[in-house]
Amino acid sequence: MPNSNFYVFHPDEPLLKKNGFDSIAHVPVIFDGEWTYHREASRYLRERATPTPADVEAGALRTVRQPTRASLNTFAAQIVNFLEWCAARGKDWKTLDYARDIVAGYEHEMATGSFTADGCPLENSTINQRVDTACSFLIWALKKGLREPFDIPTFTRSYLQSGITSTHARVVEYTTRANKRRLKPKNLRIPTDEQIRKWLNSVRIRYGRTKALMIELILNTGVRRQEAVEWRLDTLPDDRNKWRMGHVAATNVVVTIEHGAKGGKRLKDDEEVGPPRSIVIPMALAGRLWHYIEFERPRLLKMYIKSGKTKAEQEERRRNPPQQVFLSDFTGMPVSAQKLYEAWASAPSLPFEGWSPHLGRHYWACKTLLLELERMRTQTRLALETNLPINWITGSAIDIIQLTIQPQLGHIDKKTTEMYLTWVRDVFDIIELHNAYALELGDLTCEETE
Repeated sequence: MPNSNFYVFHPDEPLLKKNGFDSIAHVPVIFDGEWTYHREASRYLRERATPTPADVEAGALRTVRQPTRASLNTFAAQIVNFLEWCAARGKDWKTLDYARDIVAGYEHEMATGSFTADGCPLENSTINQRVDTACSFLIWALKKGLREPFDIPTFTRSYLQSGITSTHARVVEYTTRANKRRLKPKNLRIPTDEQIRKWLNSVRIRYGRTKALMIELILNTGVRRQEAVEWRLDTLPDDRNKWRMGHVAATNVVVTIEHGAKGGKRLKDDEEVGPPRSIVIPMALAGRLWHYIEFERPRLLKMYIKSGKTKAEQEERRRNPPQQVFLSDFTGMPVSAQKLYEAWASAPSLPFEGWSPHLGRHYWACKTLLLELERMRTQTRLALETNLPINWITGSAIDIIQLTIQPQLGHIDKKTTEMYLTWVRDVFDIIELHNAYALELGDLTCEETE
């Protein structure tokens, strides 16, 4: 089990900006267990946050693209985990060997559970991400003259890139490190409505109404966890009359989101935002969000202000209240992504082990796909039967994915699209489709994709 030998620390960003360090004010730093500044790891994070063409040309960094704040925080946590392993095993990161120490040591121990928080093996995807970051740090250190030679064997792979409906394709080659762990096939399981109802009720009782409402937002719109966490007060119009604009306004509200969105980042009002996209919210959910903002959130905001340790801090919170919609039922603080995940995954009545916010996006997509197919079946007057023409199922599903699901989710790669197509064909093969979605949905073995 890892020891807490290292820590991620976030400096005072306004103070750093005030002193002229705008470009690195948001970058976390690393300290060891004695709160001694870890110079090399912190320098790596700074340079990864502000990459230069010279570093890419020299091989110290792989891209000049600047990572997001969330990515930097992830890198910092991964480096801390790696440094903790080095400390726990008495290893000097400056002399590590790739095969002997990284693959047979660090990677193997995460895969067997001998170096994990709960003693259980980690998913191969998590192991790959941690090892990739550790190797990136060690290669950077080598190029900066901070460690002994470090060789990572690599090989070239290729795949055929094409659109789901395109007849044109091209071969794309990429380089990957040797010994990278293969992603294990994983069952994509979609809970029934009754399972969702019981689980959501347990979230509401144990973790509060706010987190339950955030989960409803993910399940009913397919937004990412970070997008739910950073949902803004001005996202949903105050004037409910403005909700009834557009051709879908009878049952849905159209809003634009950009906070917490993946993709190229830009600064807006000193905050980092992603590419804006329009999504639809069911009218009933929009009503619950409006009620929360109008009648429940003011009480939580007062709690947040009063919890300031000094009068000055309370006044600062009063002058500059958080713009995030969702505030904790227990502290009034804006709900963090970690706290939302804990509520999601730790609540009683969990539909099944491994049920996560990312699977919540699949839940919305799969349910939308089935309901839209049923609507199209009704419009075309096809009989409700299990042997619907496969070309009709596939063609209609592709239209729904491209026109409805992909714009809402913001991004769907080819593997995810093919996964949905295979899944829905499987459903039609074994289950009758009902308007109320009262289905016992089967499992589909697929590769987990982000």
